[in-house]
Amino acid sequence: MSVYRKANGGERLSDVAFERIKRDIVSAALQPGIEVTEAELARRYKLGKAPVRAALLRLCQEEWVRAIPRKGYLIAPVTVRDVQAIFQLRQLLEPTAVRLAAGHVDGEHLKRLNALCTAHPGSRKAHVAALLRANRLFHVTVARTCANDRLAGILEKLHDQLERLFHLGLSSWSMGEELPFGHDALIGALLAGDGEAAARISAAEIETGRKIVMNAILSYPGPMQVHFGGGMRWESITLREFAEEVAQIVMAGKGMEAPVRVAEKMPRLLANPNLLTAEQVASATNAYRQYLLYRHPDGWFSILALVREAGHSSPIHDHTCWGVVGVYQGEEREQRYLLAGGTDGQYGLIPSGVTHHRRGDVSYFDPNSPNIHSVDNPSRETAISIHVYGADIRELGGSIRKCYSLDGQTVPEAHP
Repeated sequence: MSVYRKANGGERLSDVAFERIKRDIVSAALQPGIEVTEAELARRYKLGKAPVRAALLRLCQEEWVRAIPRKGYLIAPVTVRDVQAIFQLRQLLEPTAVRLAAGHVDGEHLKRLNALCTAHPGSRKAHVAALLRANRLFHVTVARTCANDRLAGILEKLHDQLERLFHLGLSSWSMGEELPFGHDALIGALLAGDGEAAARISAAEIETGRKIVMNAILSYPGPMQVHFGGGMRWESITLREFAEEVAQIVMAGKGMEAPVRVAEKMPRLLANPNLLTAEQVASATNAYRQYLLYRHPDGWFSILALVREAGHSSPIHDHTCWGVVGVYQGEEREQRYLLAGGTDGQYGLIPSGVTHHRRGDVSYFDPNSPNIHSVDNPSRETAISIHVYGADIRELGGSIRKCYSLDGQTVPEAHP
């Protein structure tokens, strides 16, 4: 009967237990992969075992926890496959919801939520948690406007999972760093009733978010609390060993999964203190130097070291092939952009976020999704990064497909 006893606010205690446990799972206060028991959770939340048991049954049904026979419960781990699945579902469903919502949204309400999504940093952890809640509420609000309750319900659950992923990535964000939660362009398209533009902007935002989350999880600090389904060994490997692993991935025909799988292997290469020779760390004044470390005999991929002087910045560009980048020394700052269309047939670049990549951090990109960015070295020391490109760079002459201009915030003759 204690399951049904009302709390002070009139809620059933089982509902209170469900919401509290779920909130701690989403915020990573209950870390992925840890084991818990009914008794432990009852003490933690000062509730009886009966409401906690009922809450855990619901959480199992929604796949937030897993029952362990005769032992307790496992807080659902996060795998790379989970992350990919969540973002694939978003790409399939959310642009459609956004297209349906165009012209029907409460603009003032969305603008207020957007202001919360981009508020100035305060206390780092508390501030980012507030941004994450506001970002989730923004997307859920738009989804609820699409006049399809089933679609909105699915997206609401996906954004619960997404908020958890962003919480797990908090360690990769610095105090004061711009976070990727602004939605000015999307709000403009929604208010204009331009469903196709809104869907296109939504798809680009989703892809940017996927890369940020994947990059954060691939750089997750030890002990490993995010599971990669097979584990990750952190001891260093040689360049040849790494190249052999990359060749196996490419040969297996992983397709769009290749950069993710290669990125999983990269931290072990970055841990090798003897990776580069004295000649391969030499830099150039007001420029960068690129050293070809390895080229697959059949041209499947290339591995390079890029040495960038303090203050050096690349042009805004995108890439012809997939790539994986790991910071070996120093720091690199990446400014990302979205390519948005205008009524005059021109296209403008919209800044979509900044990420600081530090020693040991790994990121990746593929040419079939938005990957326009610029990279600079904001520190006072030389930055060295290791790059794997899915092509023969010696034959191509480089991985850059096109450089973009910011003249009047337009991109002449560019098309997404």
